[in-house]
Amino acid sequence: MKPKRLRNLACASPMVLIQRIEALYHERFNKSRPDVVVPLRQLLREAEARERTEKRERKRARKQAEELAADATRAMVTNIQRMYGG
Repeated sequence: MKPKRLRNLACASPMVLIQRIEALYHERFNKSRPDVVVPLRQLLREAEARERTEKRERKRARKQAEELAADATRAMVTNIQRMYGG
């Protein structure tokens, strides 16, 4: 639902605003209430937790890639040393 549709009701009483929001919701989703009502704070906490987890996973993947690159470099140096008797 877009706030632009409610702009003209900004100076209306709270009850009128609530009724209008309910009517718009019913018009759009064909039901009077959402199936699951989740508080905004809970949604924000979950989003922050997801973001922290994703950041941790990216950091772990980057570290693993660096380790693989270092291992590959060491293996290449070892092979060159064997080839040239170093």
